[in-house]
Order: sequence, then C-alpha cells, then structure tokens
Amino acid sequence: MSKSDSENKSNKKNKKEKAEEKKKKKKKLSDYCLFFLWRFILLILLIFSLIYLFKNDLTKYYSFVSDPSNVSLTEMNENIKYVKGLFGPNISETKGILENDIQSQPTDFIPSRELFSNSQPLEIQIIRIASWNLYPFDLNKLTDIKKSQRIAQLFLEFDIIAVQGIRSKNQTVLDGMIYLLKQNGGNYDYAYSSTISKSSEYLAYFYNQDRIQLDRETLVDLSDSEGRLTYPALIASFRPLASDVNRAFTFSLVNIWIDPKREAKDRNALLNIYQTVRNTTGRFGIAEDDVILLGCFNAPILEIGDLSRAAQLVAVHIDKATHWNGTSFDNICFNEKATVEYIERYGVVDLSHYFNISEDAAKEISDHRPIWADFSIFEGGQ
Repeated sequence: MSKSDSENKSNKKNKKEKAEEKKKKKKKLSDYCLFFLWRFILLILLIFSLIYLFKNDLTKYYSFVSDPSNVSLTEMNENIKYVKGLFGPNISETKGILENDIQSQPTDFIPSRELFSNSQPLEIQIIRIASWNLYPFDLNKLTDIKKSQRIAQLFLEFDIIAVQGIRSKNQTVLDGMIYLLKQNGGNYDYAYSSTISKSSEYLAYFYNQDRIQLDRETLVDLSDSEGRLTYPALIASFRPLASDVNRAFTFSLVNIWIDPKREAKDRNALLNIYQTVRNTTGRFGIAEDDVILLGCFNAPILEIGDLSRAAQLVAVHIDKATHWNGTSFDNICFNEKATVEYIERYGVVDLSHYFNISEDAAKEISDHRPIWADFSIFEGGQ
C-alpha cells in the first residue's frame, strides 16, 4: 500500500471519528434541551395551577390595594392577611394580649376609658387630644400585625389623633387602620390631607365619632404665602358631642410636620399659618379663638421663638423627651389666655413601658412617642 493510500485511509478514519463525536455532542445537547424544556413546562403548569387555586385571594388583595373603599370589612380582614402573609392570627386572638400589656403602662398615663366612665355625665368629662409621628406609616407597617395592632390599641386611648408621616399613594393605610379600630371596638373616622408630597407622604386626623364632631367644611391644607412648608399644615375644626352644643368647646387643630431638611424655613412659616387660622371665622358658625398647633416641629419648642412670642403660645411638653434621641421634637401649643379649656394634664407615652416590649421593638413602631393633652368639653372650661 502506497504512502498516499495510507494517509487517505487515516484521514477518512479521523473524519469519521470527528463526525461521530459531533453527532454525540448534538445528541447530548438535544437531551439537555429536552430535559430543561420538560421542567420549564412543569413549572409553568405549576404556576398556573397555583394562580387558579388562589385567584380569588389575589383578586381580593388587588381590590383592597387599588380601592379599599369597595371592599367590605370582612373582606378587608382577609385581604390584609394575604398582603405578604404577615397578618398572622385573628384580631380577636391578639386583643387579649394587648389588653394585658396595658396593665404595665406608666403611672402618669391615665387610660381614657377610666376618664370616660359611663357612670359620669358626658358634660363633666374631658377630651384627650394626641399627636403621633408614625413615619413611615405605610402598607408594610399596617400589615405587620404586632405593629398595627399596637398602634390601633393606643389610638383607642384618644379622642383625636393628629398623625404625621403617612406614606401611601391613596387612602389604603387609613382605611386599614379604621378597620382595625372597628375590630377593637372603636367607632373612628379619618380626615386626611389632599396635598400629597412627591414622596407620597401626608398628614391625617383620626377621631372618635362617638365623642367628637368634625366640621368637614373647615378641612383644608394650608401653607404660608411664600409656600415654604414641605408638608402643608392640615387644618380642621372639631367639637365634642355634648348635649348642649351651645356650651361645647369648639377648637381648630393645626397638624404640623416640619421637614427636617428644611426645618428653619418651615418653622418660619408657622406664625403666618397660626395667624391665618386665628383670624378666620365661621367654624360651626362661631368665631374661633382656640387654635391648637400640634405635631412634629423637629426641634424643641424653645427654638421657635418668633412663633411662641408673637402668638403668645405655650407648649405643654417642655421637659419630656418625645424622640428616642432624647429631644422634644413633638409638641402641643396654644394661647393659654384663649384656650382656658386646657386642664393642665398631659403626657408622653413610653411605648416600651406601655406595651411591655423592648426599646428596639418600640422603635420599630416609631422613633417618636405619642403625646397628649386633656381639655374640658365646655367652652371656657365650665
């Protein structure tokens, strides 16, 4: 056999081996593709099966998030449970736990249910007004059962709560909290700011409808003429539901939330806000001299010198820390000569003490503590 024939035979053998090797690689690749294709099909089938099984739950959830006003209270209970699956046990099961926690509250905090005993006529009772910066009060906090239940339980201690730090593109968080309050025996409603910041943050009031009347015609967002406030103040007029409305204490609340990044400019606008509200008449058909500023000033009240001096305002919280860093960022202020209905009883709620939880757990609810003050239900305090 010649050398050329031998080379040709060798080349043919090599080509054949390469062809067989290539064929094996193709088959191996085909097997891999088929393997993954089948698993992909099974995964798709599993996903569609889960969607089919839970389609009612998903429909309820998205209905709740997009427009909670169209969802019944029973449905909302279920919908909240499905949001991230964090709602946990039934509300009725947790209520007893919170009631037990209340027994460990500070001695200087008198529960409103003791002040509002049914054995006393409404005329000699007081109303308790509170303020609480819950930032960020969002869907995540609402759907955390421990946090939202504790917030709701504490809300029930007050007749009116001015809330700062709400973060939501709609009223989902507010509706969810109203639902929790109703489940815990409260008949509350809310009024919120129509001006929502670019970061979807705004202010609101929650109030006990069995004891308080809101004049919704007075509900307005107000900034100064120069538009200096990041979060416009939320103004609203209230009065207690007394048997004699002519003797009821009428007052205007100014819910304040000072932007910590613009605190100097924001605080400079407060005097104009106060004077505007003070000079406005027509609340419940009465000229109003009782204007109460409350909320998060993001500074001790002593640093707001122009406001306190010019408006002759006093602050009820000067010596008590309202923030976990030891400062008094939150306060309730009014003209002591005009608002004689104040009965000189106030407080700051220590969340860790009130709920018998750790400071870290309390900080997760809010880094601000709720503040409150008591007022007579009578105009003039009599």
